Amino acid sequence: MDLKFFLDKDILDASRQFFKEILDINVAPAVTTEIKIQEFLKDQLSDTKLLSKVIDARIIGMINTFSINNVSATADTDLVLKNPSEDYDMLLVFGLEIDYKVHLTKTDISRITRAINRRSFNRPVVVLIRYGNLLSFSAAERGLYKRTGQKGEKIGRISI
Repeated sequence: MDLKFFLDKDILDASRQFFKEILDINVAPAVTTEIKIQEFLKDQLSDTKLLSKVIDARIIGMINTFSINNVSATADTDLVLKNPSEDYDMLLVFGLEIDYKVHLTKTDISRITRAINRRSFNRPVVVLIRYGNLLSFSAAERGLYKRTGQKGEKIGRISI
């Protein structure tokens, strides 16, 4: 599997190419504007030192019924994140590019993945993170809270 295009393209274009050409999965695009990660995750992750290492953050898109059936639809990022669903109606894909000189630890990747999952309410998230010449692909297990009345889902083990 040749992933050299991740070194030549920005995280948005490289991630879309990865899903389309390598995994053969259609991703419904979202609004292509950059996410201001410190503002975006301000309630989920207070580690500004870690978040300041992110030089580009994007929502790559959504994998849902429309994208699987190859129906063209673009969704607004804010609407997707603010409208929780009762079931898993889509999988959100995020892409982050980290400063080239920085090497992330597994803990760093896990913390970022957890924060983005918490931010997305009850829609599961996959995060692609490019740092240096390395690429990580992470996702979180999700489950219901044991206490009744607690909203959202518990973010469990992170797979990288």
